[in-house]
Amino acid sequence: MAKEKRLIDANALIAQFDDSFKGFVMKRIIEMQPKVDAVPVVHARWNDDGRCTNCGRYMPFDCEGNAYESIYCPDCGAEMNLR
Repeated sequence: MAKEKRLIDANALIAQFDDSFKGFVMKRIIEMQPKVDAVPVVHARWNDDGRCTNCGRYMPFDCEGNAYESIYCPDCGAEMNLR
């Protein structure tokens, strides 16, 4: 089974260690870990009139001019909870 990757609040974890040598070493190990550029996920849905509940943009259209329920809003990037 593959290990699941988790994002944690490293600053909150570092604050848990005291100023002993062992605490200093643990803080340095945490600080040396790779960082990710992550943002919170915004959830929204398409209203009955076809607008995003987060930004108000209408649903995108396909090549034939038909609206389709995308899983992300093309304007604000919100993840859509499809009806």
